[in-house]
Amino acid sequence: MPEIEVTAASGPAVASGKRSDPGRSGRPHGARTLRSVALVEAAKGLMVLLAGAGLLSLTPQEVEAAVVTILESFRLNPSSGYPRVFLDLAAQTSNAQLWWLAIGALTYAGIRLAEAYGLWHDRAWAKWLGAVSGAIYIPYEIYGLIRKGSPAMAGILVVNIAVVAFLAWSLWASRRDRKRVVTGNSSAD
Repeated sequence: MPEIEVTAASGPAVASGKRSDPGRSGRPHGARTLRSVALVEAAKGLMVLLAGAGLLSLTPQEVEAAVVTILESFRLNPSSGYPRVFLDLAAQTSNAQLWWLAIGALTYAGIRLAEAYGLWHDRAWAKWLGAVSGAIYIPYEIYGLIRKGSPAMAGILVVNIAVVAFLAWSLWASRRDRKRVVTGNSSAD
């Protein structure tokens, strides 16, 4: 049975008879914000895709040289603590490991780009994906902030919480509106 949509002009007595697309989460809630989140997710996906492609163009020796260059550009001593760990990992990298890293990057990029597409088109599945994948990071971000906090880490945490909260609100609002459409109730909850 097709869903009916009650319009403000027609009131509950006269229905427009429009079918709602079951893949969509209803009318966009915060469409500009949703599209902004989609653009950020697309940018993340493209950056990781480029990094993965870059990995395939390097030999293990070039990876080690690139790590040294990165460490030096951040003025980190390659023989101390964490920088040494990255340098040791780079020194032990094989071609097979580079391929697996590239495959992982391609998979991650594909998920982020699919999420961006879904958010751009206001799909409920993309909102769920974004909310859940964003929420997964929150405990780690809090832990990192407690251990070695910085204004940048605090900012990242605040933005991540805001995005997760927005996506959760958008899902809730879309569900509320779908219930109104099905029941024909146009009053506020």
